[in-house]
Amino acid sequence: MENIVFALMLFPSCLALQALNSHEEIIDSINSNQSSWTAGVNFGGKDVQDLLPLFSGVRGLHPDLNFTIPQVNHNLGKITLPSSFDARSNWPQCADITGNILDQGNCSSCWAFATTEVMSDRLCIQSNGKVKMQLSAEDVVSCCSTCGYQCRGGYPASVFQYWDTYGVVSGGDYLSNSGCKPYGSSEFNNSVVAECQLECSNPSYKTPYNSDKHFGANFYEVSAEESQIRAEIYAKGAVSVVFTVYQDFSYYQTGVYYHTYGAMLGLHAVKIIGWGTEDRLPYWLVANSWGKSWGGLGGFFKILRGVNECGIEDQVLGADSRVYSPNPEDLNNNHTTIVEVSYATAGNSGFCSFDARSNWPQCADIIGNILNQGHCGSCWAFAATEVMSDRLCIQSNGKVKMQLSAEDVISCCSNFGHKCQGGSPASAFQYWDTYGVVSGGEYLSNSGCKPYGASEFINGLTSECQPVCSNPSYKTPYNSDKHFGANYYQVSIEESQIQAEIYAKGAVSVVFTLYVDFLYYQTGVYYHTYGGDLGLHAVKIIGWGTENGNPYWLVANSWGKSWGGLGGFFKILRGSNQCGIEGQVLGADSRVYSPNPEDLNNNHTTIVIISLLAYHVTIVVVIFYLLCAIGVRIIRRLGLIGRPQFGIVFDWARLGDTVTVV
Repeated sequence: MENIVFALMLFPSCLALQALNSHEEIIDSINSNQSSWTAGVNFGGKDVQDLLPLFSGVRGLHPDLNFTIPQVNHNLGKITLPSSFDARSNWPQCADITGNILDQGNCSSCWAFATTEVMSDRLCIQSNGKVKMQLSAEDVVSCCSTCGYQCRGGYPASVFQYWDTYGVVSGGDYLSNSGCKPYGSSEFNNSVVAECQLECSNPSYKTPYNSDKHFGANFYEVSAEESQIRAEIYAKGAVSVVFTVYQDFSYYQTGVYYHTYGAMLGLHAVKIIGWGTEDRLPYWLVANSWGKSWGGLGGFFKILRGVNECGIEDQVLGADSRVYSPNPEDLNNNHTTIVEVSYATAGNSGFCSFDARSNWPQCADIIGNILNQGHCGSCWAFAATEVMSDRLCIQSNGKVKMQLSAEDVISCCSNFGHKCQGGSPASAFQYWDTYGVVSGGEYLSNSGCKPYGASEFINGLTSECQPVCSNPSYKTPYNSDKHFGANYYQVSIEESQIQAEIYAKGAVSVVFTLYVDFLYYQTGVYYHTYGGDLGLHAVKIIGWGTENGNPYWLVANSWGKSWGGLGGFFKILRGSNQCGIEGQVLGADSRVYSPNPEDLNNNHTTIVIISLLAYHVTIVVVIFYLLCAIGVRIIRRLGLIGRPQFGIVFDWARLGDTVTVV
């Protein structure tokens, strides 16, 4: 039915095209009626009706009409947007990715091209140029069955969702022979999609398919206001947009396009990489996916900005890659201008304060321990294992007191992260639940089963996974040293909910956007005032307070005790989602470690506990029911009773569930 509706949507356009004049007459008409842009022949003079697949590749944002895409609004009061901007020059280390014009060929796959191009740009930008590859439109078109109809159109938001869940491998343009899965001849020439193959199609590419996967962290819709779209591009790079293609657009050459002639041909997805003004007309700078020979700007075009021309400001999507956080030394090497940052000192007062170190003094040395990730992009593993360690200590009332090993997670969590190239804190918690994590302190600490290694700390290279303790002086065997998580969950983004979670259970893992000015932080309450986006960074929040009227979160970084002026900690503005720090908050529980209620009540007057007694009672009840079931089955076979019905359901918290702390 949807295919019939799609065909009927295009039918009026097809009828209108039957009465088209010659290319020359159309071009003359366009150029004589306006002077802001120039029309000319594209596509080798082919008739427009033969090119309809190029103009009609978008079916909508998402196939589920009830699916809610999170919306992002930037705080424009703290951003000064330039009059012109080009992502290629702003992130020169990624210019060849950002400025790469691809060609979808005869396949209605703009939905896959626009999104994978945005993914590629942001992956490069957020890794500061360390992860530099074109992600594969071929992989998405052929393998994402929920994203759309392959060469007959698709849904951009579904592609970002697929990236978050399943990952996307590398793959360049048709005939590029680059990456794991370059764009295929079948799609490019014949508009026929090859079957999904979970292996690289490029024989010269040596990285295995599963190892080549790169993942998204989240995706969102940007507010339709022009200034909000500019703020998003300025902070993070290109965005994916959808606009209505009219007949005149197929003739675009140069200038600032706006619709002047012809019928609607369909919806088309592209990426915006910047903005500017030409002959007093504000424009968006847009990368098309019809090849470098289309138009007169090498495959780019400019379209009128600020008036929602052809609906281009209506459906704007952004996304983040999984956490890629370079070390501070690398970042400083890339930014040679040191800026003195001043922090606000005015505001409200009277907020309560909390510090997990003083609230759980029996665990203060664990909670307050500042670690150092060195030259490895492993903040995702540090933030997660620090929260695990804190909660293991708190939930055992100080009886299980050890630093869990970031080294163990980085080296052995192969299916959940990208080692020194970044990863996801949620994946680390998932690994903890499933496989467990051993103990292990900082580099050169000689503590625990698997202390942090020289390979990661010094060279940014990950050691091979070894299911044995690397510390010869540690006597507990590897498997016996494993500690496990029970569940993990996302905390509501409300400030009071985050406070309640920390107050009840201890530190939480958070992710925030790293800007240039943060590198120079010493003291005070930080908020972003200067410089571009350097990537995403994971840390743990251990408390909150107010300084000079400014509410703050108290945060433990993983860049060593010598960073900043607070011994490796920092304070960041609280309650306004500064740098997105309140947007991705994770908590977790260890496998049941529950001391007696009196011990817990000494720390909190109101707390939910699972006692060891209840745990053992539960086991007894389960065994009882199982024995009953066996007995009933025997009795039933004797014909004495009918079949009983009973069940036990264990409902564990999952990622994606929002946990509200009352």
